[in-house]
Amino acid sequence: MVINLLFNRARKWGYIKNNPTEDIDRPKYEKSEINIMEPWEIKRFLEQAEKDVDHYRVAFCCAVETGLRAGELWGLQWGDIDWLEGKLHVRRSLWRGNFQTPKTKNSIRRVDISATLLTELKKWKLACPINKDDLIFPSPTGSRTNHENATNRYFRPILRRAGLEQVSFHSLRHTNASLRIMAGQHLKYMSKQLGHSSIKITLDRYGHLFKDSEFNKQQVGLLDQTLASVRNPLESVQEIGFDQVQEIPKQLNLHVLA
Repeated sequence: MVINLLFNRARKWGYIKNNPTEDIDRPKYEKSEINIMEPWEIKRFLEQAEKDVDHYRVAFCCAVETGLRAGELWGLQWGDIDWLEGKLHVRRSLWRGNFQTPKTKNSIRRVDISATLLTELKKWKLACPINKDDLIFPSPTGSRTNHENATNRYFRPILRRAGLEQVSFHSLRHTNASLRIMAGQHLKYMSKQLGHSSIKITLDRYGHLFKDSEFNKQQVGLLDQTLASVRNPLESVQEIGFDQVQEIPKQLNLHVLA
């Protein structure tokens, strides 16, 4: 691809008449298989983390629940937590010791977190090493976390002892996506929470999981309830309750349900 670009530029500037790479077929690359943890594997991983480490345990819990990218996780500062609303503000990424702008515009986002994780973060705040960057998850010495060090010295040993060596750190993000699908989260909401630049990216990456989950049954049920409300609103109120009928959208997004 780079060579083709260089030859095109040379042709444009008049150094050559034709691009010799123009008719060469580009190799097709298959997408690498996404490694996702099963619920029992998540439980085993978190239980092993609780036994083995004090320092990064909450960080690993946060990664599973939020689906943050590694750099986003290590770049979190205490000021990024909205304690009242239960949200994490993703504003930066930390990679190889440097703060960077997040991957895309949509990567700058607010991620909802559970009351359980919020409680864990409150407890961790009391034990967290004081550091000049006010990081939530600094290294044990208070410096900026080096992802490779955290992975090699803490994450992988936990996996080995838990018998889950095939899992990578990025698998935690994929696992979070699968949990969101199993929970029946709306595709648009899920895409925003993960910081994808578009819903298309979410579908391209995780679309196959929708076929393998209980999500389909839930969506069929939603469709059936919606159609029932159109056919006979009064009957629908009796069957599913007035409050639920109020929540049914006036317009069906059949693309999402497909």
